[in-house]
Amino acid sequence: MTNPYLRHPATIAAAALTIHELSGGRMILGLGPGGDLALGPVHVPRLRPLRATRDALRVIRAVSRGEAL
Repeated sequence: MTNPYLRHPATIAAAALTIHELSGGRMILGLGPGGDLALGPVHVPRLRPLRATRDALRVIRAVSRGEAL
């Protein structure tokens, strides 16, 4: 499980694709907006969480498909 505030979506996609390949297709990515437990200690504000998650998902899907944004 990760969030779009602490990792760039392209980095999330690359890591997920690597694990997916190494695991024989058993990778499941959990993506959410994050909360105070994850973002509080690093003082990252949770601005527009739904939009941030949707935008990250769009990038992750494009990278996974080899598409340009």
